[in-house]
Amino acid sequence: MKILVLVGSSTVPPYDDFMKVQQETWATVKHEDVEVLFYYADDKTGMINENTFTTKCDNDFYMSHWRFKLALDYVWEKQWDLIFRCHSSSYVNVNMLVEAVKNVPLSDLYTGHKVGGHGLGLLEWRGAMIKQICVSGAGILISRDVADIIRRNLNEDDAMEDDVLVGRLLQLHGVNRTEHGIDRIDIESMKDYALNFHYRFRTDDRQYDMDNMRLVHLIHSRL
Repeated sequence: MKILVLVGSSTVPPYDDFMKVQQETWATVKHEDVEVLFYYADDKTGMINENTFTTKCDNDFYMSHWRFKLALDYVWEKQWDLIFRCHSSSYVNVNMLVEAVKNVPLSDLYTGHKVGGHGLGLLEWRGAMIKQICVSGAGILISRDVADIIRRNLNEDDAMEDDVLVGRLLQLHGVNRTEHGIDRIDIESMKDYALNFHYRFRTDDRQYDMDNMRLVHLIHSRL
């Protein structure tokens, strides 16, 4: 099973520094079944270096879905079975990721940290009744067939958070979030740390978050 980790990034501070920290820590770990690629918006599409490419796209928040679509198009001919899409504030232990996904199905797979639900009712959207549930954009695990639905059906002018939009779009095509134990740990301080393959760092102090990312890498490098 081949896994492609796509990291949605940016050259806008502080995300440019986050990308550097990621590329100096967890992204240096190699696994024969995992490839890690970073992508961000620019005025052209193409490789920047061996693990970074750009998509010709606006960097606006509400264009993140389109950057994701263009990234999927760009990597489509590569050899992979699953994509794990995460963000600048993510730390991923690639060896543990391989173990975490070894029993997941290779079709109709859409899983990760659950967003929504919690008593919310159905919502009418594009002529269908859908659940108000999606997978957080910071850690979406999808199979190749599901990635194909996403890249073929997203519209450039859709203005919505990309994780919500993807969740709704997939429901229209009969794909719902499923439980496979694929989740993350949100780190506000190192008191939140527990062993896992995916962490998200998001406080008001982004330098503090980057320092904690380095600490997690130090812990994982000693496992």
